[in-house]
Amino acid sequence: MSKKNQSNSTGNVEPQISLGLRIVKALTEGEISQLLDVLFTTLSEEKRLTALAQLQPNTQETLSQIMTSSQTVEQRTTSKAPLTSLAKAAQTWAELWQEWNDIIDEAAQEEGKYIAQEARWEEPYFDNCAFVEDLEEVAERMKPLVKSAFKNDFNHDDGFALPLLDAESEISNGIPDWMDIHNGIPLEPATTNCLLQWEWLSVQEEGENGFSFVQKIREWEEKFSYISLEDDAIVEFCLELPDTQKQLILAGMTANKESSMWKQTLENVHSPWHQFYMEAIQSYAPEQYIGNLRATIPQQWENGLTVIEDLLAKREYQESLAAIQETFNTLLKRQQEKNRWAPETSLLYTILGGFHYGPERWGDEKTLLDYYQQTVQKLGETERVNALEIQQIAFDCCANWLKG
Repeated sequence: MSKKNQSNSTGNVEPQISLGLRIVKALTEGEISQLLDVLFTTLSEEKRLTALAQLQPNTQETLSQIMTSSQTVEQRTTSKAPLTSLAKAAQTWAELWQEWNDIIDEAAQEEGKYIAQEARWEEPYFDNCAFVEDLEEVAERMKPLVKSAFKNDFNHDDGFALPLLDAESEISNGIPDWMDIHNGIPLEPATTNCLLQWEWLSVQEEGENGFSFVQKIREWEEKFSYISLEDDAIVEFCLELPDTQKQLILAGMTANKESSMWKQTLENVHSPWHQFYMEAIQSYAPEQYIGNLRATIPQQWENGLTVIEDLLAKREYQESLAAIQETFNTLLKRQQEKNRWAPETSLLYTILGGFHYGPERWGDEKTLLDYYQQTVQKLGETERVNALEIQQIAFDCCANWLKG
């Protein structure tokens, strides 16, 4: 009896290693590539088809696409979605999650890679920047695989939000008790996008709509203690949803804008949800846009410019004057001006510390003065028109004053 047919000590026949696996173990990737090139150029078309017919359907399809592809070398090099079989994609997905988990495990070590110290006499700290950058590098490679992973039931079906929530706990429990996670853990765009993609796919599978999706994301945000999503990635993702879904999100936000979940974030001009909300209003309910924008002037005076411009176009000069005053109130709040500013009594240029900046710095302020001048001119306030002319000259000539 030959050795290959002998039974092992347990009485079982020793498993045979396939020729293909032995080749993979014995040769480099480059050597295997060369072998395949030789085989496929040597085999006839009929024999190639016979060989492919013995493979899994998805593997057949992938190989057929590769062999019949008309892509140029440059296109193949720059393609963001290279042809891969589902088995290869699943393998890559599992490997990426292993990298992800290794990063989390390392971050939870009391003396791990992410515990940094600038100098011996300074206290060590958790390096959140290095941590999120490493997660982002993995997420960049995960990003094009998310849809395929979800639809084809690759492993790790919890998505990204729950593992990130667990990571918070692991890290905070792993690092020393006295060490804080300063400035939280602000995720970068690709990591945020992976999370958003997965949650959107989950919502669609459950038959829910766009508002259910953003509600779910807000719920995750509320659960996170340290982690925060990247603002621009949220806005970009939501704006790329179908129009019908964006309209449903707008309707849901409007209906729930006074709820504890949405009120603060929709009223905050720096929130990505506010930014999306305003974009959606401008697209689908433009008649409400200016009113909503005016309400934000106390937070961001520059928003008053669009409001005033609209009122001037409508020839609503008294209302324009009121909006101008609201805008100046916010602009001068930083200078702690207790009294209402009047253009006849002091130079806005000096109040704003104009001497510290060049003339290119003051575009919005000059526009505000111009709108002010147009408004009072229409209201017949000649003296104030002249005073505002001097205010404009101060900004226009500031560079010459600095040289003087």
